[in-house]
Amino acid sequence: MMAPICLRPALLLALIALSGGMLGRCSGQQNYSSIMDLINNRADLTTMKAAVARANLTSYLSNAANTTALLPNDAAFTAFLASANLTAADLLALSPDVVADLLKYHILGSRTPLATLLGLASMGLLTGNNATAATMLSGGSNKDNVYPWARITIAYNGSGSTAASLSVLATSSSARVVEIDISAGPRNDVSIIDNVLTYWYPSVQQALSAHTDLTSFVTGLKTNAASLWGQLATQTNVTVFAPVNAAVTAAKTKYDVDLAVASTAAASVVNCHVAKGMRDLPTPAEANAAVSPQYDSVQQPLCRVTAVRNSSGLYLASLGASANVVSTNFIPVGAPWSRIASIHTVDGVALDTFASVGQYLTMSGLSSAASRNLWTSWLATESSISNQLSDPKLAAAVLVPTDSGINLLATSKGTTAANWLTQLNSNGKKKTLFENHIVYPVVLRYPFRKRTS
Repeated sequence: MMAPICLRPALLLALIALSGGMLGRCSGQQNYSSIMDLINNRADLTTMKAAVARANLTSYLSNAANTTALLPNDAAFTAFLASANLTAADLLALSPDVVADLLKYHILGSRTPLATLLGLASMGLLTGNNATAATMLSGGSNKDNVYPWARITIAYNGSGSTAASLSVLATSSSARVVEIDISAGPRNDVSIIDNVLTYWYPSVQQALSAHTDLTSFVTGLKTNAASLWGQLATQTNVTVFAPVNAAVTAAKTKYDVDLAVASTAAASVVNCHVAKGMRDLPTPAEANAAVSPQYDSVQQPLCRVTAVRNSSGLYLASLGASANVVSTNFIPVGAPWSRIASIHTVDGVALDTFASVGQYLTMSGLSSAASRNLWTSWLATESSISNQLSDPKLAAAVLVPTDSGINLLATSKGTTAANWLTQLNSNGKKKTLFENHIVYPVVLRYPFRKRTS
């Protein structure tokens, strides 16, 4: 969608007067029945023609209406392929979906005549001298609001009223307009550009910085993992599970960890979300698999997260927390035929420690779990204590007797562990027993002073 344009009423008639000249079709242009007809009959669009066929877009471009297309000429493709270390044959050997995504980034989601923008800009009526437009790659207005890389910007260079006064700014490339608004079928406008537009980011750092729903995570990286943030400007072969802003806010409330403030806990959380390697996430066909892919942190040796797929969907599991995977491969980093990183978004944070004492005690898979079964089962009968131990913000040392210790003490009292618990419960001392094993920090109000004589 073209950015909102505000016209000064006094100049509106002047703009309308221009519509038959600079803002209209160029006189003497050949008439084409469709965008595909134009591509078929232009000698400088042979690579585009072959790419359209590979992408299975021939039918669409033969029937499109109310569309604006920005088509790179053969010289543009030659330069692009050389920079990507590809040949034309390599391009046409890529999967149809990959080629289609590349071409869809050159087709705007709605008709946006460039000549109109040029006329507005040359008269000082285009706010900021540029307009942002969604492309077919955005998949519609809702998706476009989420994926900033699916848009392009038409920019005016500040002077002139010819095609050369306009540039097209993409995520990681730009192009100059060579020919403007060629008529190609029912209300279609085609402009020829001198470069291929690319929608992917060249680095993880740039990709994360570009997305407004990841600003809190980016702040956390800069504040608590500055060296890692610096590495992400060049590092490849990494997977980022990026928590969205709401997840970071929730972590502050739930765990009392503020990623915007430098702390050991915040550094631990941030580092857990950047992992080595680019393993594929489980597909729906792999739901409830016995083994799920694991990812080790780049800088946090003890942090490992697991991508788990079940019947409900895909989620990220860490030692102390789990989070739903919101979007997979959310932001493209590197060309689709040579990805350099994967970025997935999640709705929670990963923890390299247990979220609470209660979580640790009830974690059955640990090697020490069998030695504390009695104490854990007893805690379950005292909800006020178990709820307290499940609070992630609890600041206390908890002493957990082993099963053998409890049995030994019960034997010394001439009874069994089960009977002893019954006795404690009947005389109202069960809760006191648990409380005696929770040690809170003591703050001395009056520090010791040296005695003076």
